[in-house]
Amino acid sequence: MNPGSNSSHKNLETDLAVIGGGGAGLAAAVAAAQRGVSVIVLERRRSLGGNSMKTLGVFAAESPVQRRMRIDTRCGLILAEMSVSS
Repeated sequence: MNPGSNSSHKNLETDLAVIGGGGAGLAAAVAAAQRGVSVIVLERRRSLGGNSMKTLGVFAAESPVQRRMRIDTRCGLILAEMSVSS
């Protein structure tokens, strides 16, 4: 950036800069902040979430709710299904 330009800029100091405000980036930022680390999350889009925003639901296997509903969600079956679908 040209120091003589009229562009607005700000210098920030932080312990950790997280690049990307998707699911993994936000989880890392929260975990670090909970430990007292100063965190800045940098995201290029107007909203947070990244590719996690494209999911159609929560992925779960062998959960208590699924067991109560007698839904067979053994990890091996799900992984086999995913490999056939891809």
